[in-house]
Amino acid sequence: PVTTAIFLVSITATYCRRTAAVNLHKGICAGNACIYPVKVIYWAGIVMHAERGKEDKTVDVKKLMQSMTVRQKANQLLQLNAVVMDEDAGADTTGPREDLGMTRHDVENVGSVLNWLGADSMKRIQKNYLDRCDVKIPLLFMLDVIHGYRTEYPINLGLACAFDMDLQRECAAMAAKEAALNGVHVTFAPMLDLARDARWGRVMETSGEDPFLNAQIAKATVEGFQGDMGKYNVAACVKHYAAY
Repeated sequence: PVTTAIFLVSITATYCRRTAAVNLHKGICAGNACIYPVKVIYWAGIVMHAERGKEDKTVDVKKLMQSMTVRQKANQLLQLNAVVMDEDAGADTTGPREDLGMTRHDVENVGSVLNWLGADSMKRIQKNYLDRCDVKIPLLFMLDVIHGYRTEYPINLGLACAFDMDLQRECAAMAAKEAALNGVHVTFAPMLDLARDARWGRVMETSGEDPFLNAQIAKATVEGFQGDMGKYNVAACVKHYAAY
């Protein structure tokens, strides 16, 4: 593990060949609030492999951070929809668009993207980004892989009704493989919010109202997503850390 201070946040990170996980608790990034600072560690580390995985490049994280302007650091905390980066991204649009008032330079130096479709789109966006980005820190590609990627499973509330942790782990592992092959680095899952009011609009994304059951399902899901952090795994982001 590599310990680095990024934006006044000290996080222990485990570097892996194609991806990394934040070792807050067995490699889990706990909540959307901390995922963006992790991005610099995720790709920079003490040793950063080249895009094709055939060549090692040594990166001094401290020097890299010292060389960055405040604006560059702030931009690394931004996440944009893929259509802002690439009109041919081919996925549904949510979140910010061109009316954000951002400069072209800002867009070319953001930290992560979401909502693209397929590995070809991901590679095109990454290549174009690295050609223009000032600091050459690769983008993180994040997606809501909630109950399956291409292969869809019952909604989380339905899966929870099985009370089967092996099934949870197996479904997450299969979803991770499909997602990883399509360029996903991080999924915004599992969700640990407790559903105790049926009027809330995201009850179906929860695993019910019992804290113990939620914890066991989350553990199994993270294990399925992350596995040994090989090429068919993705990093898990437990949510929602602060509030929703």
